Amino acid sequence: MRRALALVAAVAGIVLGATPAAAHTTLIGSNPEDGATLTGPPAEVTLEFNEPVQQDFTQVAVLDADDNHYENGVPQVAGAIVTQAVRDLPAGDYRISYRVGSSDGHPVTGVLTFTVAAQAEESAEPSQTPGQTRPPVQTRPPVETEAPEPVEQPTTTDVAAAGEEDSGSSLRWLGAGAAVAAAAALLFALRRRPGGGAAPPESDTGQQ
Repeated sequence: MRRALALVAAVAGIVLGATPAAAHTTLIGSNPEDGATLTGPPAEVTLEFNEPVQQDFTQVAVLDADDNHYENGVPQVAGAIVTQAVRDLPAGDYRISYRVGSSDGHPVTGVLTFTVAAQAEESAEPSQTPGQTRPPVQTRPPVETEAPEPVEQPTTTDVAAAGEEDSGSSLRWLGAGAAVAAAAALLFALRRRPGGGAAPPESDTGQQ
């Protein structure tokens, strides 16, 4: 009897040892990837597992550094793919916390992280795309103005000549005046000389 029980136990051990261990559900991919830095906020996050998961036991949370929730609605399960819509995410660090039920009912949990980078401020003036050039700026031609006619200035020679001419005229007038004065003086002197005067006129009656 004891030998029979030992034989049954040995056979059971061999059978159990030969049965492969049940595989657990494992996350094999995500979008965004764990640790990724995004240039813009995603509209949703997706999780991909190695086997289908159960909709009823699936939960996904998208949290910021202050544990504020950004998930929008409930997660959608399509076989092994879980999709969770999210609200608009400002720049910052986020984590995806999930819990799904495997096909055998075993719960699977995990956490992923990602970062939304700050957007650079747009320039006030839009930059030009390659191949575009700005239209040339039209400028008015300069207005031509007539240059004023130069005014001839008297030269030093002309001024000197004019001065000499005025001086010569003055000397001539002075000479003429002196000559007239000399002639008048001579005539006056002759008249005053005795006997130099003109004879008195004879009387019409003759000698007395």
